[in-house]
Amino acid sequence: MEKKYNILWIDDQYKDLFQFIIDAENENIFLDGFTSFEEGFDHLEMNIHNYDGVLLDALFFEKRDQIEGSEDLKGLRKAIDKLNELKHIKSLPFFILSGQTRFEKDNTFEELYGKHFRKNNPNDISLLFNSIKEKADKLIDTQLKHKYQRVFDVCEKEYLGERIKTRLFNILKIMEDDQLLSTEDHFNQIRKILESIFIKMSDLNLLPKDIISNNIATPPSLNELSKMIGLNNNKLKKNFKELFGVPVFKYLQNERLDKAHELLRNSEMNIQEVSWFVGYESVSSFSNAFLKKFGFRPSEVSK
Repeated sequence: MEKKYNILWIDDQYKDLFQFIIDAENENIFLDGFTSFEEGFDHLEMNIHNYDGVLLDALFFEKRDQIEGSEDLKGLRKAIDKLNELKHIKSLPFFILSGQTRFEKDNTFEELYGKHFRKNNPNDISLLFNSIKEKADKLIDTQLKHKYQRVFDVCEKEYLGERIKTRLFNILKIMEDDQLLSTEDHFNQIRKILESIFIKMSDLNLLPKDIISNNIATPPSLNELSKMIGLNNNKLKKNFKELFGVPVFKYLQNERLDKAHELLRNSEMNIQEVSWFVGYESVSSFSNAFLKKFGFRPSEVSK
């Protein structure tokens, strides 16, 4: 499987550079473009583990609302300073690609910002692509991403998502170097990934709804439910309420009453039989709960 490189790119004219984008993709370098420092780095800070490097124009907008003609070096300076700040999270290499001919013979620019590549020079573009790959391949995160590429494919937004991707990186770093964390920390990271998978499965209505709805008359206790899905009680209650908007057993009560309404309309069972079927020992309690949910009593349901 070919290696892929994701690069955050800031250039106020990136939308016009179609051929450069195509050339980059032919090299398996995929560019996410932004016009300003603010826009680009807001995105980078939230998605830093997605990227293998940063490509910067020499002159681009510092702020989102700047107008054409106001590009200057402030954005570049801020970008480099911010990358230095983010090194404690992830150290990303940066590359400067400029169309400004005045910088070609400007030794001061190179002294301040380092080597830059020229947009209008095919040889420089080729050197840039090689440099991106060479420097990105030295990053631990990039090495892991390439080594376990199929694993990370399921961490895309439509599947498990960014949160699990970050935790997965932590697990794989431990696997590659088991001196990084203690055994307890190792299993804490695994547990967090399992929690995240549970949340995503819940979001897709794959797990807790089936477990609970199929047992509405004799539901599992919170302890039993926790064991089924590998979470402690507090985590289960918190995650369930976040996803469904109600506590576990409020959800169960709603399921019971919906089932009861369906049975009263579509079966030959009487009210007492229905109340027992969905788990109520008292017909009076069942009738009161039914009235509170639907606004009418079970006896008023028409067949």
